[in-house]
Amino acid sequence: MKLKLTKVLAVLIAFVLIFLFTFEGCSTTPAINNTLPYLLELHYMWGGEGRNFYFDVNPIKKQPEIRKIFTGEPLKWFFDYSREDITYTPFFASPPVFYKDVLYFGDTGGFYYAIDVKTGKIKWKQDIDVDPNQLNPSFVSPPLIIGNIVFFAWGPLYGLDINSGKIVYKQDVGTINAPGFKDGIIYLSTASKIKRTATVVGIDVTKGKIVAKHILDKVADIEAPLFYKDSVIVYNEPAGNIYSLDLKTLNLKWEIKQHDNYPYSACISNNKLILVRWVLGLTPLRKLQCVAIDPENGKILWEVSFEDEEREEDKNLIIKEYGYIFYSFVVSDGNNIYFGNNEGFIYAVDSTGKLLWKIKTEPLGSIPAFTRNVPVISKDTLYIVTTEGHHSGYLYAIDTKTSKILFKYHLPTRAEYSVTVADNKIYVTSGLQIFELKN
Repeated sequence: MKLKLTKVLAVLIAFVLIFLFTFEGCSTTPAINNTLPYLLELHYMWGGEGRNFYFDVNPIKKQPEIRKIFTGEPLKWFFDYSREDITYTPFFASPPVFYKDVLYFGDTGGFYYAIDVKTGKIKWKQDIDVDPNQLNPSFVSPPLIIGNIVFFAWGPLYGLDINSGKIVYKQDVGTINAPGFKDGIIYLSTASKIKRTATVVGIDVTKGKIVAKHILDKVADIEAPLFYKDSVIVYNEPAGNIYSLDLKTLNLKWEIKQHDNYPYSACISNNKLILVRWVLGLTPLRKLQCVAIDPENGKILWEVSFEDEEREEDKNLIIKEYGYIFYSFVVSDGNNIYFGNNEGFIYAVDSTGKLLWKIKTEPLGSIPAFTRNVPVISKDTLYIVTTEGHHSGYLYAIDTKTSKILFKYHLPTRAEYSVTVADNKIYVTSGLQIFELKN
């Protein structure tokens, strides 16, 4: 009798398990796991490990043709912000990342997209469930593509299945900047503007645990991490502080703290940490400096300066302290360094700081061209978008060896972010539109 009851119970338990398994398989709610227990292989990281924005793909060197491949939905909503209602229109809030004929990016309306570039159709569109009653972030980090997961920062760290778009990973670590990936660990920084601290954390997503962290005092924002050997290097762009942390423990190895505010950009090139920064003086002329630092110990190797050409409207302007918005960028092909400023100048120097060439991009009417979008290098060709305010700008293709302008293409609308390159193709975002340029 007991044997029969045991068999009956076993059958009932089996039916229950089959029912539960079948029910869960039909669920439309994505599972949010805090562990991804399998080997993760990095396929794409925005800018690369050293954030030098070099891509080994075939460049476009002739005047391209353009086609619009995707337009987002022109939704609108209202926020009660401060003392008045303000209307916000969603726009694409991150540079699109190209991987296997698909573009991945987010918008400020709370959606993340995968767009087939051949058809222009949505492969998937995932609602991240951003609170519509709060001001949505104006920046969604470019994604990391690791294994079959698309990771990005949007407040929490999210991971979406690359094929379906379902949320498979979510970890709330605070407001974070663009994440990086090295040796199986995702590195990112969180910010607390109230406490004026930033925390650099390392997350093992195979376990869903923070395995290392380091708190930086009196620093509100940290840029995307740079990687050099066994170090992760982070910097605070507005204040000009640089920190080198041990890759495994995130213990401090060395730091540089500036006495003045120097807005700047940084990358790793030819075993050097390269900074491009503004030096604000007591004259209308501002100096743009390119500095090479030994990433092993933080010592300055060389430093070169370039003065802006004085404009008529600047003759009576005296800059006494940080308060103006200055933009610069720096990228590298591994040998030479390319950087520019918001007066429209582009410079090239070699690994010793020697000036190779200097060109000026065309002003947009009477307004100087602001080279604020980070350019990208496709083998021997530098692509950069110049724009100012709400004006549409130009896409320049420049031969990095000769400084020859290969083409200058007038974009139909203002480009918000850096261009994305693929073999013989360029992708540009503007508002809720994505354009493809090719020969």
